[in-house]
Amino acid sequence: PNNGSYFVAGEQPVLTLKLTDTCLRTLKLADVSSAGLYLSGPRAPMLTVAAVKLLNVAGAQPFVGHFQNLKAPAYVDATKPNLVLAPDGSAVYTLSPITNEAPGTYTAGALIRNSGDVDQAFPQLSFQLGTATVEAYAAGEVASSSCLECHQGKSGKLYMAHTEPGFSPVGLFSLDLGAPGTCKLCHNNNGYSPNTFLRKAHGPHRGEHQANPGVAHPEYGLGADATMAAFTNVLFPSMPSAELDCTKCHRDDAWKTKPTRLACGTCHDNVFFNDSGNGKGTLNPPRVKGQPAGGACKIDSDCNALGVFLSCNTGTGMCERKVHPVENDDVNCSACHNADAPGVSPISLRHNVFARTLNPGYAVSSFALTGNSGAKGQYLPTDTPGFKFKVTSNGTAPVTDVLSNAKWACTAILSGPTNDMQRVYPSQTMKTSGTLAYDSVAQTYGYTWPTPWPAIGQPPLPLSTTFGFAGRANPTGAYTMFFYCTYSGITDPNGASVRMVVDHNETVTYVANAADAAPAATPRRIVAQASCNACHVQLGPHGGSRRDVQLCSACHTEGATDNTVIKNGAGAAIFASTGLACAADTDCAGFNATPKYEACMIPPQTPAAATKLCTLTADPTPGFQIDLQVMVHKIHFARKLDGFGEQDNLINPGKYGIFGGRNSYTDLSEALLPQDVRSCQTCHQDSGSTCSATLLCEVGQECSAGKCVNTAWKQPTKRACLTCHDADDAFAHGQLMTYTPSSGPAIESCGVCHGPNGDFAVQKVHNITAPYAPPYTRE
Repeated sequence: PNNGSYFVAGEQPVLTLKLTDTCLRTLKLADVSSAGLYLSGPRAPMLTVAAVKLLNVAGAQPFVGHFQNLKAPAYVDATKPNLVLAPDGSAVYTLSPITNEAPGTYTAGALIRNSGDVDQAFPQLSFQLGTATVEAYAAGEVASSSCLECHQGKSGKLYMAHTEPGFSPVGLFSLDLGAPGTCKLCHNNNGYSPNTFLRKAHGPHRGEHQANPGVAHPEYGLGADATMAAFTNVLFPSMPSAELDCTKCHRDDAWKTKPTRLACGTCHDNVFFNDSGNGKGTLNPPRVKGQPAGGACKIDSDCNALGVFLSCNTGTGMCERKVHPVENDDVNCSACHNADAPGVSPISLRHNVFARTLNPGYAVSSFALTGNSGAKGQYLPTDTPGFKFKVTSNGTAPVTDVLSNAKWACTAILSGPTNDMQRVYPSQTMKTSGTLAYDSVAQTYGYTWPTPWPAIGQPPLPLSTTFGFAGRANPTGAYTMFFYCTYSGITDPNGASVRMVVDHNETVTYVANAADAAPAATPRRIVAQASCNACHVQLGPHGGSRRDVQLCSACHTEGATDNTVIKNGAGAAIFASTGLACAADTDCAGFNATPKYEACMIPPQTPAAATKLCTLTADPTPGFQIDLQVMVHKIHFARKLDGFGEQDNLINPGKYGIFGGRNSYTDLSEALLPQDVRSCQTCHQDSGSTCSATLLCEVGQECSAGKCVNTAWKQPTKRACLTCHDADDAFAHGQLMTYTPSSGPAIESCGVCHGPNGDFAVQKVHNITAPYAPPYTRE
């Protein structure tokens, strides 16, 4: 630009495109199969359009011709061709003179493809029109956008809608590679695609909670979009609030400071701000708010305490919102939906992750082991393990009522060894099992387990030595001591209790026999916490209380299964998982199912008990494991499983789900990692710790050039591989490659072919980078 900062009316920006091959030899446009030039701006979502006048592109009717074909350009004014091919082979495109384009940041992109789409490129270049103020994308700049956190695999590709095969034989990965910039070149308010970027970003991430997916919204200019129904099997991964967490994607505060019908309506897709010009705004389907505090509503005024514009559905007793004030433009949106409280319905209040924003900074500020009498700090068989800890809020203020306040609950877990985890004790409720005491002078808490370190540990879940089941010997090795405390005494502005969590883990060592040398305190680092939190923000299953992925392996150990029934040789149940209290069989959901799998009875493991519980009479998911290695792989590939391992699922045959707490079934059959699951190192990241011959790496890592790198994903086992390779022939192959001797553990030969040096090594068959391997379809 003449002023050095931005172009003004009358100026003509010049774009120069130079192409080379991988040997840096010049390519001409004639050497590639297709080359398209795109231009859109400004970046403000409500203003972004394809800049067709600047491109001088023919066919500028809506959604057609909104890019220039550089191999065969078609101009509106053919007397003023914009493209010139320079002697050095580069393409020089002089935009038409700037006229009344809205000021802001504009982005040009050149989509280059070769025959068969094996090679693709979509470089972008941004410049300013009418203002020197650079606009940011809501998701952040391309190189560091929030899109990368979930969708970028180790191949470097972003796995979004265009990357999978279908748009081309190998997928048009270049369209997604520059997100969000490349997305807006087509998906804008008058672009090549009829679907705006706001709808294409918000709708799929709203996913299964879309209320009226893809319906036309003439009141703010959107036509019907049948593709939105394809995303009703998507759950946004942010924990604990899913798609309520706008800040997971938004790097700016536009989500709360700039409400519009289009932006909000693409998530709240059942709200019609002016129902086809009939002078009323409606919700279709209505939003159900629930029953009033006193029970089922009878008249509309019963619903006043739950919010505005509510009416009573006398058939269900539920309060519903069926209407919304008519809004013919966006001017009044912020009158009710202001950014922050107070207000009628502040956006930050409705989209608040209270588990984060209301947390008064609870943390474990110090931790020390107790009871370890070994010369090198290890535990001996006669030692009773324990620890001291301090809980603080806001960094320094001690929390002194963990023991006395019933709203605080604490749990301790001890498992190991870290290279072969099993529980040493059952999970301990610290206030009632073992000893939890408070030192008012030191302002610290002290906990000790109820017995000295047991020689025999616990069997895999859901069993326990309490019911007479045998565990294994606890060998010499490194173990992990976990504890977490939850506080349920904070209430959000909507009246709901919010759970706060503090937790800590510590690697300890145990010597089972006096002749054993003290082991190294090597923690377990097979999966990285950062990789979980990249998508989940704060990993938090089980109501948010378990936030540390290392803690998961403490209970979800090898051999652990979901809820089950154990029978003796005579076929009589000796253990059965239990659910809710009941009075009759019909109180139990499993009794009312087909086939039946539950009855109201005294559980066989507690024959002296008087309380009847809904108790399993058949295993609805026989053999389904909650072993972390099996469970996590299956969850992240569930939608694409072949289903052989799930063929006996009584509830959802051939599909994956877990039968868990209180005998409830969690259907996971549509879960799928938002990138290629063969990108193993997305989860199995290098710890990067310093290492040497005397400073060992964590379990799952190996020392390379003085740094710990993750090698766990390269070690093939039947246990791990058959979780994703879930077809009948894969299971048969695994069985054939396993030898079971007359005594001792089974011996697998997986490593012969699939080990790090094998012809079909994991890193070879899961190589999706060089050469690039197209992903699978997602449905």
